[in-house]
Amino acid sequence: MIVAIHQPNLFPRLKVLQKLALADLWVVLDDVQFNRRDYQQRSWVQPTDPMNPAQWCSLPVTLPQRRRTPIRDVVVSAPAAWATFRRKVDFLYAAHPVVRRLLDSAEAGVAPPGTSGASTTMDEAIEHELPRLSGIAISSTTALLAEAGVAPHVVLASTLRDTVEPKSSGILQILAAVGATTYLADSGARGYLRSSDVTRTGCSLMWQRWCPDPRVELADQVQRNGTALNVVTRHAALFPELVRGSTVTRLMEECS
Repeated sequence: MIVAIHQPNLFPRLKVLQKLALADLWVVLDDVQFNRRDYQQRSWVQPTDPMNPAQWCSLPVTLPQRRRTPIRDVVVSAPAAWATFRRKVDFLYAAHPVVRRLLDSAEAGVAPPGTSGASTTMDEAIEHELPRLSGIAISSTTALLAEAGVAPHVVLASTLRDTVEPKSSGILQILAAVGATTYLADSGARGYLRSSDVTRTGCSLMWQRWCPDPRVELADQVQRNGTALNVVTRHAALFPELVRGSTVTRLMEECS
């Protein structure tokens, strides 16, 4: 079983979707500390109208435990915050029908999926009558994957462990809990993940190898760092192939 571990991102990058598409199981890293400077509550949008500049679209959030708040406990800051975010994204993509459909899917996913497959009620996903960021982020990701015909199994890291081990130890902790046979890692883990630690457990290690696709009419940096909405609005027919077209390697190589 190939396992990918990744934090919930709001309408994530194509690079993230490609990694999740290669995995049998996506472990949502929802029990680590929230980071405003990451992609958890914001997306880098390249509007379809070239007169509008590229910009961050952020969903305002509240941290009940301040800086120590894990991602799973982050809530949308006000009842109208999602509607405001939705209107802005809809405008920047000129009311593109695919974007509207994906926004609908994200909005319906107030509650993150559990591990049992049972439906999660709205009440279980609300804190102080506000939706959790993780539910919306997970639904935005699974909706984009579904647009490409991909549906990996999803499990929350918070349901697998009571305490969070740091860095490599935390990854090994999750891999053992789910019985992984292969771990698919992102190049961002190079700074802390020791390959020998993973392989010593009997779990093989693969690295995602990412390169910009010349068929995509976006700058390389926008392809890498922008939301996948930038791609699907310009290349809807090609999108499934782009999502499922990533390659992996057992060694770090160019374009990683």
